[in-house]
Amino acid sequence: MHFLKIVFIIVTAAALTKAKTFAEVTHNECRRMYGLSDDETTTMTNLLATIPSDIDVRYKCYMHCIMIGWGHLNGDGRFRIEWIKEDQHLSEDHVKVLENCLELHNDIDDQCEYVFTITICAMKGYKDLE
Repeated sequence: MHFLKIVFIIVTAAALTKAKTFAEVTHNECRRMYGLSDDETTTMTNLLATIPSDIDVRYKCYMHCIMIGWGHLNGDGRFRIEWIKEDQHLSEDHVKVLENCLELHNDIDDQCEYVFTITICAMKGYKDLE
């Protein structure tokens, strides 16, 4: 029995390490793919809440890349709302905000702009819930 506990602890630790590594790898791959430095990524992330109109298209595409890496988009590049609800453990109010944003902006064809616009819309809606 003691052996099984040790195996469980090792497997759990490996899974947690993999998750952190996966997030870091996704971030680094997407950042490199769109030619963004860590400083640029941090600066633009901070601008999201204050001046989203100043966001560089490279960052918008970085966001799209991240969403693909996290599994938030389907094969057509659209948000997987059911999966996001389960994965992110969203409250009903947060789900309604996201669904409203998807309905309002689902006609955007450019995938980078689509992810960016839905994200900004959701951030504004979530802030209104506070």
